[in-house]
Amino acid sequence: MLFNYEVGSAEVTAINNTTVEVDFEEEVDDVTALDFEIEGLDVENAAVKQTDDSVVVLTTSSQEGGEEYTVTEGDEVLGTFEGISAVVPEDIDIVTNSVQGIVGKEVTVRADIGEEEAGVPVTFNIDAAGDNEDRDVEVYTDEDGIASYSYTQYNVGEDQVTAYATGNADVRATNGKVYWGVKDRLTIEEVTEGNSLNNGAKKVYKVKGTTPAGNDLEDAYVNIAYAENVDVSPEDAVDSVDVTDSSALGNDYPYEYTTGGVNWVRVQLDEDGEATFTLTGENASVTPIVFLDGTYEGETWTGNNKLDSTELQAEAPTVSFELEHTSEITVTSEGVRDAAAINDNGFGEGGRDYTAVVTDKDGDVVPEGTPVYVQVDSGNGDVYFDGDQVGVDGEGEDNDIFELEADEDGEISFTLTGEKDAYATPTVFIDNGDEDGELDEDDLQEEGEIVYFTDAEVEDATLTVVDDEGEEVDSVQDNEVATFEYQSVDQNGKPYFDENYEATFEVEAGARDITVQYTDENGDPQTEDIAAGRTESVTALANSNGLATIDVTAEGPSKVDVEVSSSQNTLPNKDASVTFTESAFKAGVDYTTEVVSVNKVDNEITLRVHGGDLDGQEFDLDYSDANLFVDNDPKSENDFEDGLEKYDQVIYVKGSTDSFDHIDSNDQEYAPTTPDSTDTGDIEFTNSLFNADEDQTIELTDADLNTDSSTQEIVDVSVADSTGRTIEVTLTEDSDDSADFAGDITAAELATLADGEITVTYNDEENVDGNAEEVTDSAELDTTVPTLSSASLDSTTNATATLTANGGNTIEVTAEDALAGAYGNNVSYEILADGPATGLAVSYDSETLTIDLGGEDASVNEVISAINDLDEFSATLPSDSNSGDQFTAAEATTDEPFEDGRDVVSVTFSENVTGVTALDADADFNLTGDFTGTSVVNGSVVTITITEADVQVNNDTIVVTDNITDGANDATGDDTIN
Repeated sequence: MLFNYEVGSAEVTAINNTTVEVDFEEEVDDVTALDFEIEGLDVENAAVKQTDDSVVVLTTSSQEGGEEYTVTEGDEVLGTFEGISAVVPEDIDIVTNSVQGIVGKEVTVRADIGEEEAGVPVTFNIDAAGDNEDRDVEVYTDEDGIASYSYTQYNVGEDQVTAYATGNADVRATNGKVYWGVKDRLTIEEVTEGNSLNNGAKKVYKVKGTTPAGNDLEDAYVNIAYAENVDVSPEDAVDSVDVTDSSALGNDYPYEYTTGGVNWVRVQLDEDGEATFTLTGENASVTPIVFLDGTYEGETWTGNNKLDSTELQAEAPTVSFELEHTSEITVTSEGVRDAAAINDNGFGEGGRDYTAVVTDKDGDVVPEGTPVYVQVDSGNGDVYFDGDQVGVDGEGEDNDIFELEADEDGEISFTLTGEKDAYATPTVFIDNGDEDGELDEDDLQEEGEIVYFTDAEVEDATLTVVDDEGEEVDSVQDNEVATFEYQSVDQNGKPYFDENYEATFEVEAGARDITVQYTDENGDPQTEDIAAGRTESVTALANSNGLATIDVTAEGPSKVDVEVSSSQNTLPNKDASVTFTESAFKAGVDYTTEVVSVNKVDNEITLRVHGGDLDGQEFDLDYSDANLFVDNDPKSENDFEDGLEKYDQVIYVKGSTDSFDHIDSNDQEYAPTTPDSTDTGDIEFTNSLFNADEDQTIELTDADLNTDSSTQEIVDVSVADSTGRTIEVTLTEDSDDSADFAGDITAAELATLADGEITVTYNDEENVDGNAEEVTDSAELDTTVPTLSSASLDSTTNATATLTANGGNTIEVTAEDALAGAYGNNVSYEILADGPATGLAVSYDSETLTIDLGGEDASVNEVISAINDLDEFSATLPSDSNSGDQFTAAEATTDEPFEDGRDVVSVTFSENVTGVTALDADADFNLTGDFTGTSVVNGSVVTITITEADVQVNNDTIVVTDNITDGANDATGDDTIN
């Protein structure tokens, strides 16, 4: 009898929600002497089990299902158990309806009681077929209300699975089935990768069916279903993903409607139990399921074309078809959202700037000129896109989409402006969707941030320096004007003017005297001279756009620093500087120039200098306030311009006031000389065969192109490969009056072309007959390095030899041709024959093969057999020989055929060995030993005929010893092959 029990000496089991059994190793004599406790529960009674004196039955308060409890007796821990719930399920469903099991491996079946309650007892009944074992087991649910049971069978067959609530057997589910086989009996495999596909892409699957015994399920039919289309209402079904295979039976896509409609699709397995099918679709996702539904009896299908939950089935991952753009738009909304409205609280356009960049899938910007569209959604007032009213075009029609073109950086920019309280949101898009000229959901698009047009906040200013073209600069020439512009701006940096103000410019002259011109506070023009090194202040009146300016000129190279303050105290101080650089022209020097162009409206002229340090350079000049002459006589502007045109000669002098003298007496001094007759251009590659390791030169001669004897002209030609890829190459005239042109196509450009013939084309606008003509030349481009890929020993030739007994113990074999070939000179071979001659030795020199009988007689048959055994010579018995004849001192001469030792080796390269017709076999190739021979090239194969060697060729190593070339490329290092 035990009254003190050791830890772990009892097994504890929960029987139901209020009953726990403690099973001791020995009988319990006095249960009242034991003090049982369970933390978290009340032990209401303890009694010895009537059928087993070693078991104590504890009655407890109601347990919490799934909770772990510990049973103690005094200070001893007897064990733990998991609480059983008092819940009796009102519903149960098998969630593993169709399971495939491989014999000998474990499967798990699961049932759901429909409420998240742990510790609820559920019984699984496994009704097995054939020799497999039936099972009836009780398990408990987890915290999700799921009961699971894992088991194994060892024979093929099908198990029917039933699950019911242990506490209420009427609550049961019978919709479970396990299909046992030696391998999975039905599988679906993804042939093509990826499950997020672009609209219209194809997804291919392979189905494999096997019998329970593992044999191919030949010629069976497998149905296809979409999980999303099973037991679905018609309006919710997926109808934009189709099975596209012509071999598939039934309809384009499967469904099973709740209203009773059924669309079925099936495929037939081939003799290997396999079939494939393909899905394609747009803007939808489906989960493909394949299942065995029935068979054909004659033309009647035995199934119902519906996916029943317990049918043998296999499911693939969900595949989605959606629009995938290969480009990307990035929109930057500059400044702040609340922009200044047009002329609100002052004067100005206000607004907000936007930029957008379009890139392709590799991150490269799209080509310049690519159309990019902007749709503007606006409201509550007039909105303008770059000055054009949104919603109204020039003809009064609706217009909210604007077309722009990407610049060289793939960028567009625009500004939205609007009336007070209006708003707008821009959407930048590429019109590549379903609706042309409209923004639709399939267009590549990106929305910019909204802009609200509100009160202007004029609390900032900018100070910039511009040249006489209005371009922002930090330096100008000392004969040019630099303008300092102080501009009041709104919250987005836009020019805005909300009150009259004056700007004080503090100007510091540098190393040279400067002159400042401006409009004073009274609106009068003023000029202020500031000496070098001095600082003076001038006050300029801002105009109606909020812009105050001063114009600065310097009498030589110098730097000028300016700081500006405003009478409007909300505007900040700003500073800027400009550097005056020395003009290219020296004051007082006559420059002989050629008129390149002249704009007589704006008094602008472009001159090209002839001679001196500036020879060939072109300059844009303004003659509006200059001294003008014609043939050194002072003239008015109209008289100066009269007859002035391109190619005329002008003498230009830089000074405080520039002068221009039109040398009319040298009319058209620089006009190009027209050739007496036209020529047909001649173009050529300087090399006819080359690779892409270095630049290649193209030369062109055409007198027609020499239009200006004082200038090196240029001309563009094109180079194309066999695939149509074209590269433009610019050729430059060798000298001013040569009519000979040359230019290089670079190695990098050559590397982009395909191997083979490339053609250069020059479009001669006027040939010798005065007609347009394409002039071409071709060359062979070879960028692939030939490498040795194989070598093989070809058949050899046969010759007739004479076997002669020398009268001693040797036999001489004499060939018609020299034996000093591939099999070696002066090499002795031991011949082992079956006859009395057991140690025959063989050697040969020149035409003679000597067989040493070693003091023994040998039959003809033995000698020939021994020769054949060498695998180097072949010999056969003559028709008049007796196989028992002996070679003795008295033996007569016998003719025997055998190989003469001339071998042919074929060496194959990775590509045709072009540019050569023959190779030196001795120099270009090497075997393990020395040899002589000849070689012939045919495409990628070089055939070497070996006439003499000091070792055998069979299994020898072929080495390319001198970097075999094909006329353009060298093999890199020696190539070796056996």
